[in-house]
Amino acid sequence: MSLQKQTDYDILSSWDFLKDYHTHREKMIALARSVYITIGSLFEDTVVEPADCEEALAQVLSADTLWNKVLRKKYHAKPTLYKTFTEAMARHILDNEWEHITT
Repeated sequence: MSLQKQTDYDILSSWDFLKDYHTHREKMIALARSVYITIGSLFEDTVVEPADCEEALAQVLSADTLWNKVLRKKYHAKPTLYKTFTEAMARHILDNEWEHITT
C-alpha cells in the first residue's frame, strides 16, 4: 500500500524537492536504510513494512544536516512548513525506494 498521497507529490513537485531528491538520492536511501535496519533489529520477528518506518524516517530527516540545508534553500518557505515537507519526503522515499532500502 502506498504511503504517499497526491498532495505529497504536489507539494514536493511545486517546491522543487523532487529535483533535490534526485540530486541527493543515495544519501536519502542510506538514511532510510539505517531506519529500516534499526527498526528491524528492534522487532526481529516482524516483517518491517514502509509504514513502520515513516515516522522514524521523518525524524531522522529532520535532524539531518543535508536535509536541513535543502529546506533552508527554499527561501520563500516558512519554517512552519518544514515538518510538512519532511513528512512528505519521508513517504516519497519509502514508496519509491523500498526495494533499494531493503537490499
